[in-house]
Amino acid sequence: MPSHTIDISAEVENRLLARHVAPYNTAFKASFTLDEWVLVHLKELAVQDELSNAVSQLQAQEQTNANNALQAAVEAERQRLIATLG
Repeated sequence: MPSHTIDISAEVENRLLARHVAPYNTAFKASFTLDEWVLVHLKELAVQDELSNAVSQLQAQEQTNANNALQAAVEAERQRLIATLG
């Protein structure tokens, strides 16, 4: 597995911890170190396009399902109303 090392100042580290890592840990009930937080976010960046495509596909599928359900409900109501006419 490739390994990468970066150097950041103590000021940058403190800002990242305060502005990003701590709020993330609070929001997700996690206890990530700065290194762990960076790794998670780099992995998220690596799959961002695929995730976006999957979300789009799921939204389109959900919309299709909703449209089909609406059409079925309208048809059922149409048939019910016609049946009331005798």
